[in-house]
Amino acid sequence: MSGQSPVLRLADAKGTVYVVPAAALAYVEIGTEESRKIGFVG
Repeated sequence: MSGQSPVLRLADAKGTVYVVPAAALAYVEIGTEESRKIGFVG
């Protein structure tokens, strides 16, 4: 992302490749989702 390539290429475990224009990239979060608890605190 140091300006050497105009695109960011990402590949998932199934082999699908995602190409994102680096100029349009604003935020990337890589990781697992945390489960959110729903309910009332008493």
